[in-house]
Amino acid sequence: MRAARPLTITWVMVAFGSPHLAGALRQEEGFGLVEVLVSAVLLALVAVGVLAGIDGPSAVSADNKSRSVASALADQEQERMRSLKFSDLESYDSTRAVTEGDVPYTIHGYVSWVSDKSGTDSCTSNSTNLDYLKATATVTWPGLTSGNPVTTTSIVSPPASVLGGNLGGLVAQVQEQAGNPVTGLPVSITPGSVSHSTNAYGCAMFPYLQAGNYSATYSQAGWVDPSGNTAVSLSGSVTALATTTLTGLYAQAAKITVGVDTLPSGASSPTPATTQAVSVANPGIPAPGTRTFTAPAAQPTIDATNLFPFTSGYGVYSGSCSANNPVTYNPSYWSSGAGFVTTSPGQTYTVTVREPAINVTVKRNALPLANAHVVVKATAPGCSDRYVFTTSAQGQLTNQGVPFGTYSVCADDGARSAANLAVTATSATGSAPFTLNVPTSGMRSVCS
Repeated sequence: MRAARPLTITWVMVAFGSPHLAGALRQEEGFGLVEVLVSAVLLALVAVGVLAGIDGPSAVSADNKSRSVASALADQEQERMRSLKFSDLESYDSTRAVTEGDVPYTIHGYVSWVSDKSGTDSCTSNSTNLDYLKATATVTWPGLTSGNPVTTTSIVSPPASVLGGNLGGLVAQVQEQAGNPVTGLPVSITPGSVSHSTNAYGCAMFPYLQAGNYSATYSQAGWVDPSGNTAVSLSGSVTALATTTLTGLYAQAAKITVGVDTLPSGASSPTPATTQAVSVANPGIPAPGTRTFTAPAAQPTIDATNLFPFTSGYGVYSGSCSANNPVTYNPSYWSSGAGFVTTSPGQTYTVTVREPAINVTVKRNALPLANAHVVVKATAPGCSDRYVFTTSAQGQLTNQGVPFGTYSVCADDGARSAANLAVTATSATGSAPFTLNVPTSGMRSVCS
């Protein structure tokens, strides 16, 4: 009998099936290492498969268990809602957290009005009354695998005490700048003290109202209607056996910081100017389609604030009169992009707008008159703007512009004056150049 040889294992880092590995293993006589290795690999593969087979059903089982719990919680929320007084249920919207078996669940219960005719909770037309409350309970949890929460719904009929032949409904429908619904916005009506929040369709519904006139009001910090109002009131009449829908636009406000410049006669590039008023224009703004922002004194910039973010943008210009709007003289003025701003909700923008220059040269004895007193007055109907300037050493106005429009221009040296009563400044390049000759004799007069 041969003496037993000591066991020596040599690890060879090669791929399975390598003849080197087989040769190395054959050197160890009396031991079936190849068989052991193969058996170990097969055992590992079987174990992985078994664990995968266990994990899959376990995950499904856990999800099914969570769904069962969520379903029970949704049913409990339904019972909670149905136990409320009808007057309390009308405005019910509650979200709460519940932990069951170490799993946190979120329960959202809310109600919406539906019509008997349509069976939906969309905003109704003016020909259908609101008939029932639809109570909805939705439950979610962190381990939600299918992506669909557990949701239950039920219908609650109003009690006989709220029904009557002279009753109608009111719906306040609120949309943002793109026409999408504004959801979760509290809306109140007067007369009365009822408040409901807008639903997924942007509607706050008020059924079973006595026929008459009502106002629906809402307010939310940082939001405005097309007029720039944060507090909004919509008015309408309720008629028996019908629903009246009032529609309002409401969105996060935008802001435009408006600067001004001018292009004096002979200048190659514009220079900064000042203004005391700026206006923004959009057809969606209630008549006259503009909003004006003023400052106590002329300054380089003025902020136009609380702007409804119209998707069509704003034409921005210097001045407060309708005659100051550049499109009055050039209908395609905004197409060049000068002074046109496209806004988005909650954003701030900066724009520089052009003021036409009054291209006047003031002379006395045929020489340029420095430091002459110049008064420019608007002559367009409804405009009362008045501007006071001083001429340069060359007898001209520099870095001084005026809003688009028509003007009278008067210049004096403190003793006598000269005037041009028909100056047109309706182009971005300013008025046509003209000269005022201040006399050295005759009747004394100054510009006012």
